Amino acid sequence: YFKDERSLSMAGVECCAALAEDSMLQLSLLKAGVLWHLLPRLFEYDYTLHESGVCSQGATNTQEVINDISIAALRACGRLAGLYQETPPPQDSPANSAPCNSEQPAPTQEAPANGEAALSLGAGLQDCDVTPENHVITQALQAMLTPYIVSQIPVKSPQEVLKCLTSNVESPYLVWDNGTRAQLLEFLNTNCRDQVKNGESDSSFGADFLFDAHKGVLVIGGVFIRVYNEQPMFSIENPKQFCQDLLQFIGSKCQYLHSLLSMPSCSTSASFPTSAPNLKLAEVAQALQALHNVCIANPGLFYSSEVCMRV
Repeated sequence: YFKDERSLSMAGVECCAALAEDSMLQLSLLKAGVLWHLLPRLFEYDYTLHESGVCSQGATNTQEVINDISIAALRACGRLAGLYQETPPPQDSPANSAPCNSEQPAPTQEAPANGEAALSLGAGLQDCDVTPENHVITQALQAMLTPYIVSQIPVKSPQEVLKCLTSNVESPYLVWDNGTRAQLLEFLNTNCRDQVKNGESDSSFGADFLFDAHKGVLVIGGVFIRVYNEQPMFSIENPKQFCQDLLQFIGSKCQYLHSLLSMPSCSTSASFPTSAPNLKLAEVAQALQALHNVCIANPGLFYSSEVCMRV
């Protein structure tokens, strides 16, 4: 609505970001359907404008204005969810993992020389962007933008995050393409119309949204196991934690495997094929393959006391 009135759109987005200072206002905006209006703006961003090297000014370049609105909308989402906090993210957080358009992890940032805690804010943001954490909005954003993208918002520049959202990516941390974007935009536009017409929309505010491309896909420790097995040289940010997650998943299936082995038809089987029709068996096979891959890529992993205890 009023998309062509870009000055009005920018003012509305900035107003949403400003009102995120209070937890009650955050929830009030959520109930009013703020995400249905903010999230579609993210996908209007055109990263080629800046990468082309062509100098442009917002007053004369329409796409430049649209890009500015997209950046402001991303900042508003971050403030509404309280993603910008003074405590830096833990080292095993996906926020420190590989960029969406690269198979190598991002370089680790060094701590400030003066010993002060670094703010976990993306480039171009200030500590004034710190707002109360809102887990309800965070869960909604994680469902609609994926946990990986949400983890990038407080630590990457808005331009990097928006480029990731508007690109096709298939990495162990993110599976994102035209199909996922189209499904999400249809969901957002439908709820936006319903909210405006009758004041009702999705009761979970998007937290129950699930991409068709992600249904039935095995994800362990935030890693798409199928993709990781196809890209075994991909650098996992925290291989020790990933290994523990794999062992925990495999351990949870031990009773099932024991029952399966007790069956006469399986008692003499030396191995389980990855193409087994049984879903649980196939998932265990994928997890075992991923465990093999992460151990090969990190030879000293099993010398870790935490991993040895789980084994």
